[in-house]
Amino acid sequence: MSRMLRGWIQYAEEHQKQYESTIGEDGVLGPAWAQIGDGIRQLLNGDLGRLDAGTLDSIINDNLIEQKFDPEQL
Repeated sequence: MSRMLRGWIQYAEEHQKQYESTIGEDGVLGPAWAQIGDGIRQLLNGDLGRLDAGTLDSIINDNLIEQKFDPEQL
């Protein structure tokens, strides 16, 4: 779970480095990236071992909001 989350965040960071614009500004990749984040968020309902689902959910929500996506509208 933590690797998926890190990869999702890293994808957005690498996009910004390469294109000098945020993933949220990309009309094609941005929505797909947001859907992946929503999918990861849904997986928080499964067994997470020692991970805290609330903390992970906050990280996902914060990243979605930063990229101008409404987490409640996904």
